[in-house]
Amino acid sequence: MKKWLVVLLVSSAALYGWFASERMEEEGTLRLVNEAHLIPKRAVPTELEALQPTDAYTLARDVSVRPDVVEPFHQLMEEARVAGYTTWIVNSGFRTIDEQRGLVADYGGAYAQRPSRSEHHTGLALDVGTTRGDIGELPEGTWLAEHVSAHGFIIRYPAHKTEVTGIAYEPWHIRYVGLPHSTIMATYDWTLEEYVDYVAAEEVVRFGNYTIRSFSRRAYDKWQSEREASSFTASADGTGRVIVTEWNGEAS
Repeated sequence: MKKWLVVLLVSSAALYGWFASERMEEEGTLRLVNEAHLIPKRAVPTELEALQPTDAYTLARDVSVRPDVVEPFHQLMEEARVAGYTTWIVNSGFRTIDEQRGLVADYGGAYAQRPSRSEHHTGLALDVGTTRGDIGELPEGTWLAEHVSAHGFIIRYPAHKTEVTGIAYEPWHIRYVGLPHSTIMATYDWTLEEYVDYVAAEEVVRFGNYTIRSFSRRAYDKWQSEREASSFTASADGTGRVIVTEWNGEAS
């Protein structure tokens, strides 16, 4: 095989690996989106799945989320149904940047975050209420806060962390971050902001059978090139770093 063809094939394989790696990061579940960390257009999901009402919940309107959120959410709602809570209603899921712009124009910045700063752009956030009234004043709200983490979700804007999130208490707003991250955040009472900062500061965190690492982009590119993609998951954290999650401490 001619030398130039070998070089071309090697370069193409490396480029494909880089794009596959970047795609994995952008499809991760730990991206921080807030007033200081805007979501780039490349990270706004194009593959979405419409939620379908079940015996456990209804919809206020058409609601779509990322496909990887659907099953954990259904499991959460089914657990709630079995516990006797059956009046759930999903009010919102994924929103485009244009839709968010329209909300701000109609209702103002006090009601909705400015475009590119809303978690709803990720397809990982849901606004979940109850047809019985204000979820924050009802047993449903207490149940939700106590059980979401077992299914990979967090209450994104807790009442006692407004100084950290910059957002008023929203007992209805749940965000999918995946396991074990939701469990860690619940265990240590951390917001996503605090968790991202902690992992970045520690660089390596071990929790149960998981090893969680935070890399600079350059360090991550080198690290992942030496490993099988199936042995870990990666997520951009929204601050310019990458969080890697490995099962059973596979990394040395």
